[in-house]
Amino acid sequence: MQNNKEKKILEFLIQRFRRYLEEKGVRYDIIDAVLEVPNDDIVDLLARINALNKLKDKEDFITLIRLAKRVRNILNKSQVLSLKSQVLKEPEEKELYDALMKGQDKFENYLEKRDYESALDWLLELAPLINNFFDKVLVMAKETDVRENRLALLNELYSSFQRIADFSKIVE
Repeated sequence: MQNNKEKKILEFLIQRFRRYLEEKGVRYDIIDAVLEVPNDDIVDLLARINALNKLKDKEDFITLIRLAKRVRNILNKSQVLSLKSQVLKEPEEKELYDALMKGQDKFENYLEKRDYESALDWLLELAPLINNFFDKVLVMAKETDVRENRLALLNELYSSFQRIADFSKIVE
């Protein structure tokens, strides 16, 4: 836990860091998105900003932003629920769940190594599965357990996005 003096020093350093990045031409929204995720490791913040900054001029960038926002919008008013694989019904939700579970160790490894470009690529690999899920599965199903489980699945997915940045801060 930081005392008040340490907190003020960190805030000052983060503001200087922000100015440095802006002077280097990094978009304000990318800076805001990364700084929104609590982290006092400047090297790690810079690695995440650089990964997003490299991706920003590619079509995949917009895909990633839209997916993250779409998931977030559905979760906006829901509580955190526990995911139960046995409640999954539709092939599309099972496929998304399987991909998430199989790739989680790889994703964690990317984060541990600060390889955010690969972490973002992994999230992008899920894009067709996420779109298929939204196209074919009714998230807000009538059955409470099914609806809550689908929201839990989306929450699991969104928490992966949140490990890198708050994508809702990024302007399309």
